[in-house]
Amino acid sequence: MTAREYEVATRPDIVFAEHDGVSLLGDLYLPKGLGKAPVLVGVHGGGWQVGDRNSIRIGETTSQETAIMICSCRNKLRCGETGSRTGRAGSWSFLGATARLPFTRGGTFMTMLTQLHAIRLLALGMLLILPATSGAQQRPPVLEKLTKTYGLESFGQIEAIRYTFNAEAPGFNLSRSWTWEPKTDQVTYEGKDKSGNPVKVTYLRSQLGSQPANVRDDIDPSFLNDNYWLLLPFHFYWDTNAAVEGAGVQKLPQGNGSAEKIVVKYPSDGGYSPGDTWELYVGSDGRVEEMGYHRGGPAKLEVFATWADYKKAGPLLFSLDHRGTRNGDPLHLFFSNVAVKLVGSNTWMDAR
Repeated sequence: MTAREYEVATRPDIVFAEHDGVSLLGDLYLPKGLGKAPVLVGVHGGGWQVGDRNSIRIGETTSQETAIMICSCRNKLRCGETGSRTGRAGSWSFLGATARLPFTRGGTFMTMLTQLHAIRLLALGMLLILPATSGAQQRPPVLEKLTKTYGLESFGQIEAIRYTFNAEAPGFNLSRSWTWEPKTDQVTYEGKDKSGNPVKVTYLRSQLGSQPANVRDDIDPSFLNDNYWLLLPFHFYWDTNAAVEGAGVQKLPQGNGSAEKIVVKYPSDGGYSPGDTWELYVGSDGRVEEMGYHRGGPAKLEVFATWADYKKAGPLLFSLDHRGTRNGDPLHLFFSNVAVKLVGSNTWMDAR
């Protein structure tokens, strides 16, 4: 067909997300007569703080001429009405064009184990977005090979993952349980609050702004931390802003022998702790044997840990036991009750 042969159905002011009581709207332009069409997402300028989707000069005419479905979205990266940014995960909003799209954006950080139940060993600086296993940005071959070992190609089969995260350090013990449904980004948490009282809550991460403060500021950052420990190779694949490169065969930092070293570095201009660097030591079987973490910025934080007790749950491979040090002090992290549920099934498949 030649240009301008398509009628266009316009659907204005679609609410695709809400944050802090603010509805984020988008306009959808659909070329008629097509079963499928490419999609173009338009995000207005303004440094994620100002501007309006109406400033984008795309829409019905473009859709007519190109037979492309156009999504023109409002974005928001502000806190309340002040426009100021804060240092809490629950206060950052990246809910514009990315709110429903299959990729992740943001840096990572590790903070101290404390007796205040504020364990955030590893978490994103922004919202975790639903992962994609197809049509994603091309990633380095060394990372493609690594994630294949852990079953990333089959991640689309996963309806839900459940696990209990356990941490032990001098004077500290922690246990909290999660069920994550990646297709909807729904999270169920079971654990204790800061006062030691039992808590159970289920929430959608796309509606995090409407959740109570304890969910935004404590539970969800903890979910990010624990989910990264469980699915670290996958997150490196999904975090397309992270630079990944192979560093050849290197000596293991803790054990005897050597392994292929993969270095993952996050950008220095974003996230809670810019410039975080990760080192994975991968054996000949494609499995991570040890890892190292170096926090960016002036405050020193180094974590070294083994990856052991490998088990499979459905098509996914997990390392369930991590022993090492945090700034030289002993650290033991391990997972229990790990299982997955496949799409179309009501049966949990335990890790074994």
